[in-house]
Amino acid sequence: MEPIVRAIFDHCVKLRRFAFERFANQCRRSVSRNIGRDLPETTRRGHKGVQFALAACAVATVLLFSVAAAAQENEPETPAEETTPPAETTTDETEYAGEKITKEERKSWERQHRTKFTNALRKLDTAEIDLGVRYHLYGLTMEEYRDELPELVRDFLDELKSPVVSAESREYANQEAVEVAQELLDQPPEVRINVCILVASLNVENAGPRGEPAVPYIPAIDFHSAVLNDPDQLVACKIWAAIGMGRIGRDAQPNVTQRSQIANSLAGALAAPDAAGDEHMWYRMRLVEAMGNCGLTHNVTRQPVVIDGLMRALADPEEHFVVRATAARSIPQLPLGPGTEIPLICYEIGRLTNQMTQARNQNLKAPYWKYCYLLVYSSFRPQLKEEQDKGWGLLNQTQQAQLRQHAPVVNSLFDVILPVVNSVTESVQPQATPAPLLEGLGDWIQNNVPKNWKVTPESNELKRPTEDEEATMADAGGADSGAGVETGAAPSGNTSTGE
Repeated sequence: MEPIVRAIFDHCVKLRRFAFERFANQCRRSVSRNIGRDLPETTRRGHKGVQFALAACAVATVLLFSVAAAAQENEPETPAEETTPPAETTTDETEYAGEKITKEERKSWERQHRTKFTNALRKLDTAEIDLGVRYHLYGLTMEEYRDELPELVRDFLDELKSPVVSAESREYANQEAVEVAQELLDQPPEVRINVCILVASLNVENAGPRGEPAVPYIPAIDFHSAVLNDPDQLVACKIWAAIGMGRIGRDAQPNVTQRSQIANSLAGALAAPDAAGDEHMWYRMRLVEAMGNCGLTHNVTRQPVVIDGLMRALADPEEHFVVRATAARSIPQLPLGPGTEIPLICYEIGRLTNQMTQARNQNLKAPYWKYCYLLVYSSFRPQLKEEQDKGWGLLNQTQQAQLRQHAPVVNSLFDVILPVVNSVTESVQPQATPAPLLEGLGDWIQNNVPKNWKVTPESNELKRPTEDEEATMADAGGADSGAGVETGAAPSGNTSTGE
């Protein structure tokens, strides 16, 4: 790896730690009325606090993706994440090629057609919309705009957001934008990343005045699928494709066939070789997060691609804790049917929490612990009212008649996990989780070993814990003997601070 890229990697590692620490502080200071029943006052948080802290991480990591790609590397060795509006993604080393329009052509369009494009969006003038969309997106390929790509993306999206734009014009412009975007997937890294950001941000309806989310453009599914399925595409672009897929599944109303396409694309991407490795942890986290929003456990051919992929991520002791905790939250967002093996899901969430707590007791400095524990909490009770209204979370799911018989096992696990979560989130200064709390969780795990290791009747059996793993869980009560001392490799995931 070139020295300049290595230097930027090291700098972004520090920025990543700062972002996670800001996230943890936001979790501590912010107040959310939705989770006050269980979490201590000092850890209640609002959704805006989450967005603010994670956006800081995104600015560094999207820049990092661009530089790495320019040096023939597809992704940095630190988690990467998105932000809205798009972050700066330029580098002086990139050589631009294949500009789609010249400087003179762009200036000519600005003089003669810019206002016409704005007016065309009001009355569905397809010829002017075609021309305007093409010149907006082709502008991304021009070398002189290499430091202004996020502004160009934002300008185009703002044009479509205008309240005077008709629904028909916005739909037509979205269609044309996706078509043009496909032409730009072989452009330099900065262009590709911003093109994927643009497509992931396309909406058919703006956000509502009462907090209703914007409604994303469903036909962008094909574009996102193509990005995810391309083994040569930048991982930074694939992260945005996963985000776009997740938005469509969560905030739009795709039909079953479209949801199945989302499910197959995300599950396939998660199992693909380019998602493997510690350096791609953030990509896998985004895939797992999006899978929780696809609205299906099985695809249309009754293959349990979504729930099986999430369960493998949750149960994998070699996976990063952020990915595993995200999987724990995503699974109870799915429409779990009467054949779902809820005790197996509970067992794996309990096992994750046990392993996570033992690792944290050995390294209190990692900046993402509170985030992981809040994700585990959310697997039982969502933090936002709109998520509660959707019936997400194991506590809500087991209130349904078809799953009510599993309520006792869910409630009993929640009773032993909640004190563990509070032991992490309520303290301003990190402290080890007390041994009695870990003993209670370890006892629950030993007393609730699943009889069925298939999460659905169509699933493959989940890999069972090894004897060594079971012994470690049984000895969980003594895990705080070395609290706060960094001992090297953790039982699961990468718990180093990156420094």
